[in-house]
Amino acid sequence: MTSRKNFLITSLIGLGGAILLTAQSILVVRLGWIPTVFSHYILVYIFCGSFFILSVAEIPLMLYAMHQITKSDNPSAGKALLGTNIGYIVFGAIYGAMFILLTGYEELGIALSMLSMVRFATSLIFLRYTD
Repeated sequence: MTSRKNFLITSLIGLGGAILLTAQSILVVRLGWIPTVFSHYILVYIFCGSFFILSVAEIPLMLYAMHQITKSDNPSAGKALLGTNIGYIVFGAIYGAMFILLTGYEELGIALSMLSMVRFATSLIFLRYTD
């Protein structure tokens, strides 16, 4: 298992990556480097709902998988858990970034990216670590 300090550091790294990814997608849209593909509001809300459902559905699955990693006797399981934790938190912002790039709706994309905060909190609450 991993220490609480290392787990918190990797969680903060993941949160920083999520913020950076979201900011980069907003910058790309504002600079007009790529055109928005879907601009009709019905498609925008369908994409937003779909990405929201996918992101929320992933949370318990990933928590279960990371919990199984903590049970492992393998000496490298701690490193795998820390790396997976970073990816778990950053991946919440990938849905937001894709949404922003496809639609250009920054506010809804930021709201989707905020699910990284939920992932950050759930990883700290539900996963075991040693002190």
